[in-house]
Amino acid sequence: DLTRRELQNIGYEFINSKGGHRRFAEALFEFIKKHPGAKYVLDGLRYPETLVEYRKLVRDKVAVIYIDTMIDVRHQNYLSREGNQGLSFEDFLNIVDHPVESHIHAFLPEAQIVVFNQESLPSFERSLMEYLDSELGPVESFLVSSWDINATRRHDQLISGNDISFSHL
Repeated sequence: DLTRRELQNIGYEFINSKGGHRRFAEALFEFIKKHPGAKYVLDGLRYPETLVEYRKLVRDKVAVIYIDTMIDVRHQNYLSREGNQGLSFEDFLNIVDHPVESHIHAFLPEAQIVVFNQESLPSFERSLMEYLDSELGPVESFLVSSWDINATRRHDQLISGNDISFSHL
């Protein structure tokens, strides 16, 4: 099994290779074309350049939601999500300090929605759902389905080393 650091290194090398952002955006676009649906959530983009390349390919509007969370809350959410209670705060800082993570803040100016999350993951999910319902109408079933399906699949892919982000490139 690949570690988080190994996956970060692979992603960093790929995205910084010639045409990395374009190739990644094209792979996302092709995957969505082959699996048509009304809406998609692309969770975990790390570089605005990838978003720029993706927007060149799609006709539909691509909205960006930026979620700003204090580092101690991020650490607690990571522990809850990954079930790795032995991970120290310093070890967590090493994970989030990897160069592949360093451009995420650049999505803030691109965001149509900014969420300041300073609480637990369930509290955040509740707040986000309330906000989206108020802005877009009832979206709970779509987002819950998307979260339930995509988060589990993505986690399984990462754990098994079958990261689809790079498998088609």
